[in-house]
Amino acid sequence: MKQRPHKDIIISLAILTGFVFIVSLTIYYVEKNHNNGVCGCTVPEPILIMILSSLGLFVGTLIYYFLSKRHDKERIDNTINAEATLLFLDKDERKVIKSLIKFKGSVNQSQLDNLTGLSRVKVFRILKRLEEKEIIFKEEKGRTFTISLNEKIKKVFD
Repeated sequence: MKQRPHKDIIISLAILTGFVFIVSLTIYYVEKNHNNGVCGCTVPEPILIMILSSLGLFVGTLIYYFLSKRHDKERIDNTINAEATLLFLDKDERKVIKSLIKFKGSVNQSQLDNLTGLSRVKVFRILKRLEEKEIIFKEEKGRTFTISLNEKIKKVFD
């Protein structure tokens, strides 16, 4: 199945193409009349440059609006999908995973009690279950462990 380009991108490209065409045509007209020594321009050149610059800012803002709207919608959709994946875990496991996500996927085990509000024993048991499911992995750092999300799962929440 062929994927069609999004309407926002096509509109943005059309606006940009129109802007480039207008600027090119204006520069050609001014250059042609200026080289002939007879500039029949009704608008002085410095004012024309400011008008085209302002038009350029407007076009840039318009294109940003179209493209950022699409990007924001995709980000919201991804966030909803990521949240839906957490529904497969029980309530306490979700607390631990959300804490890991908040700290970019890695945190010391000793911090998880405070972050989740759960007891040390409960956190230990939850981490054991998550490790068996290969959602997290433990790495020994001195007298404590660093708990990290599985890289594939981490990418879902980035």
